[in-house]
Amino acid sequence: MKLSLIDVSDDYYKDELFFSDPEELKQIFIKLEDDNLSKIHEQQEMAHAFEALVTKEAKVRERLQHNFDEQSKTRDEYVVKIKTAQGILNLLKRKTASAMVYDQSGAEVAVKGKGPAPVDFTKLLGTLRERIKVIH
Repeated sequence: MKLSLIDVSDDYYKDELFFSDPEELKQIFIKLEDDNLSKIHEQQEMAHAFEALVTKEAKVRERLQHNFDEQSKTRDEYVVKIKTAQGILNLLKRKTASAMVYDQSGAEVAVKGKGPAPVDFTKLLGTLRERIKVIH
């Protein structure tokens, strides 16, 4: 006695074989394996190329940052030198103005014996230059 809820023909469970030759199936698997290995190899090469690009970019970024820092330092030094020179010029103008007297016609006349002593500008400039060198 057969216990089945559905009557199924006997040939229903017989599947058709797509590959009758085992060697043909083996060749297909070998080709797929070769394709997979070549894709894995390509992916590894791309990963190495990417790492090389990242390393190169980091070196370029570091070099550019160094150049920027050097330029900033140079710019700051020039600003200090310009401000120092402006300060020297302002000081010289004040010293010159305090050492000169104007007569009634408006012409400058050097004060002799009156007011502050004449300023030795060469000595003053030398002192200021020495102080600038010590700062830098």
